[in-house]
Amino acid sequence: TSVKLDSILYKINTAEGTLGLFVNDTTLYSEFTNLLGRVNNLITDIEKNPRKYFKFSVF
Repeated sequence: TSVKLDSILYKINTAEGTLGLFVNDTTLYSEFTNLLGRVNNLITDIEKNPRKYFKFSVF
């Protein structure tokens, strides 16, 4: 209903709850963006150098 939607949007806009804090806190957004960049770099390095992270042996 529209009342529930208004309540949810109010909580987001006033930084109530997890989503509200994330949307309204620029520091948190910046840290999260930084984290995603670092994870992306790690995945790229794992793809390029899998032996650096994993050891494979048959026996």
